[in-house]
Amino acid sequence: MKEIRRLLGDNVRALRTARGLSQEELGEMAGVHYTYISQVERGVKNCTLEVVERIAAGLQVAASELLAFPQLHKDITKQKVSVLSEIKSSSPEVVKLFADLLADLKTLGLKPKGRTKKSRNEPRSIS
Repeated sequence: MKEIRRLLGDNVRALRTARGLSQEELGEMAGVHYTYISQVERGVKNCTLEVVERIAAGLQVAASELLAFPQLHKDITKQKVSVLSEIKSSSPEVVKLFADLLADLKTLGLKPKGRTKKSRNEPRSIS
């Protein structure tokens, strides 16, 4: 059971940092105290499915993304972090290029999983 908590925490931390959120900001968005987020990320807290759902909503992902543990998911999460980091540090022209690329992928039927809400100061991503 401890391994599951650690994996959940790793997913929460990776997605939170990819979105440039502090534990305080995520806690506020999820309706839990920031120390709770810290405990989840460290694998200390055994949270309920309701809290997993609230954290997922705060991160603007499906709860299943927080609970997906295969190595492939970890590799994809690392790639998302890398891509989001690049986008955040890029010029407006490069951000537009990424947006155009996503639009082209959608027209080809290769739809990335969209989020339900757009987070602050962040372009839509391929999460």
